[in-house]
Amino acid sequence: MTTYYTQSSTGTFRESASVTGQILNTLCHFAGAETDNSFYRDETIDIDIQLALALTPVAGAPVNTYILYAMNGTNYEDGIPGTNTGAAAASPAPNANALVDSHGVLASTGVQKWTIKDVPVLPYKYRVEHYNGTTKSASGVLLTTLVYGRHGEIIG
Repeated sequence: MTTYYTQSSTGTFRESASVTGQILNTLCHFAGAETDNSFYRDETIDIDIQLALALTPVAGAPVNTYILYAMNGTNYEDGIPGTNTGAAAASPAPNANALVDSHGVLASTGVQKWTIKDVPVLPYKYRVEHYNGTTKSASGVLLTTLVYGRHGEIIG
């Protein structure tokens, strides 16, 4: 007997506003809302990012995206600072295994958008975290992140 697994979003498509209009301080990390994937058990997610900078950044300056897990359901991996302030820049960065994407921004003050597709996720609580590697002031960096989840398993 053979079992087939296929991707489907029929009836299982969800959208979560992980981050909405958040000021992302320069050289700091910011984590979005918690998603309990032990309940949803999504296999992959799509992460839609929108960033607006008040001042023109250096082309290619990075905005990194990480997924941090609470394997025991309570405590998260290092990388989520308590606050998104200049002091939080000294907080530990997530380990390299948590990195999902490093996106180089354009040298533009216009709204920049990008999507990270088919990111595998584990069946634990997680948060999507961003790191602002641009050198632009906190007052001009607004970030919105939507996470789209799909169940990935249909047996047939």
